[in-house]
Amino acid sequence: MHNILNINSRGEFREWLQGNAGSQAECWVPVKRGRPADDNCLYYLDAVEEALCFGWIDSVMKS
Repeated sequence: MHNILNINSRGEFREWLQGNAGSQAECWVPVKRGRPADDNCLYYLDAVEEALCFGWIDSVMKS
């Protein structure tokens, strides 16, 4: 695995996508599952929604 991001919020992921979505083919983002309860972590559904805004899709999960 390469291009593993240390992202702590939806906003940070959006910023990364704004600067890199056109030049990167993929990235790995550690996320939490469940209902978003605070802004200090990135949740799976938030990551998927942000990625879709840039034409990216979720394709592989690793545990």
